[in-house]
Order: sequence, then C-alpha cells, then structure tokens
Amino acid sequence: MSADGEFANENKLVSAAAVLNRHFLVLQRDSLPVCVQVRPKVEFGSLLQHAGATKDVFTMKEVMFYLGQYIIQRQLYDQNQQHIVHCAQDALGRVLGVDSFSVKEPRNKTFYVSAESRLPDSCLDPCLICQSRPKNGCIVHGRTGHLMSCYVCARKLKRRNKLCPVCRMPIQSVVLTYLS
Repeated sequence: MSADGEFANENKLVSAAAVLNRHFLVLQRDSLPVCVQVRPKVEFGSLLQHAGATKDVFTMKEVMFYLGQYIIQRQLYDQNQQHIVHCAQDALGRVLGVDSFSVKEPRNKTFYVSAESRLPDSCLDPCLICQSRPKNGCIVHGRTGHLMSCYVCARKLKRRNKLCPVCRMPIQSVVLTYLS
C-alpha cells in the first residue's frame, strides 16, 4: 500500500481510480470533475445503503461520505493508522476486490481525472441554453446529432418546434445521453 492513495492487492499496486471506477455507471457531468453524477453498480450500491444512503444516483462527494460511514460503522479502519482500511473479511473487500487500501487522497488526482480524460472538453461544459445543467440531451435530425444542451432544454426546443441551434435543421428526436 503506498502513501499516495493506491490499493495494495496480492503484492501489486492498483490505483484507487482503477478499483472504484469499475463500480459506477457515470450518468452526467458538470464542469467540475467532483460534480460527476454516478449510479453505483448493484453490489456497491447495497453497501452504500447499509451506510444510510437512500437514493440511487450520487455525486462522488456523496459516495465518499457513505463509503466513509460504512467503514466507520464496520470499524474496518486500522486503529493506529486510521487512513488504512482492512476489508479482506468484509463485503467491501469482496466488492472492490482488494484486501486493504488507503483512503488518503491520491497526490496525482487520477481518481477524478481518469474518466474525464477520455472525453472532449466540450462535453464537460454546461448546457449552452440554460448554462446550469450538464449536456446530456442529444438533438437528432437525420443521421446527425448535436450534444449541446441538457435534456430538459432539448425537449423544450423539440416541443416548441424549434430548429437545431447548431445547424438549423428540424429536430426529429431528443436522446438522453449518458457519458462514460
């Protein structure tokens, strides 16, 4: 286990991003990586519910809060070095596939950056119409689609028979888009 927040598993180091990112379906993104909305996969979601979570979709900050609550409730942390979590004998270890890990924040921020680095920067910008929600409403016409607005604004444009703001073509449909 390293001091910069990596997981140790069978004598090889696995980054926190590689372990935790497998347990989420990314739903939407705001301009800040911390505001990523995720839906935990079933096994990980049930662990969060044991810690008091009551919803299906979370920000990463909420996931970390409930994960911390779970670790505290089960007393999985090391008594001397409380940033170290021993979970080999717990459901958390089975779900994450590790025996122990450190909850210290990684120095290189790969946990938050890894998923965003695969997307163009324009996908992370907010809706061009309302400027408050993430772009997740793809406006479709013919064989082309433009992802430039949130789903709510895109539906309003279609309902009001407006043209696509990008190319001025009639809007045939709006697709709710999940970025991952």
